[in-house]
Amino acid sequence: LPGGVEWAVLARHLRAMVAKGCRRIAVYGLGQHTQRRADVFDREDFPVVGFIDDDPPPSGEALGLPVATVGSAIEVLNPDGVLISSDAWESEMWARAKPLREAGVYVRPIYGSYSDTEPISIQGAAG
Repeated sequence: LPGGVEWAVLARHLRAMVAKGCRRIAVYGLGQHTQRRADVFDREDFPVVGFIDDDPPPSGEALGLPVATVGSAIEVLNPDGVLISSDAWESEMWARAKPLREAGVYVRPIYGSYSDTEPISIQGAAG
């Protein structure tokens, strides 16, 4: 974007999460989408507690914050909100974040609209 304001995409969604009541936000995705917008973490004081990534760096940290997998995110980061930061893999990441949603964590995509509802299977009553 002109003027290097790509960070505004993440900022808008992080602000919305804070307004919704999130106080411990994890950003899911450390790929190019997040890297190109990383200065958002220096520009504003968001309650970002760490990152979630499917392949965390060996150091266990990125941008000075801890990185966890989806499976260890609640234990390591204890987030009450997760922002999915990806354009190319958002729907897959939404699906992988299902355990977080089931645990009561608010998961927010940026580009798509997703649902956890599945078709209801109606089985015959036992007689």
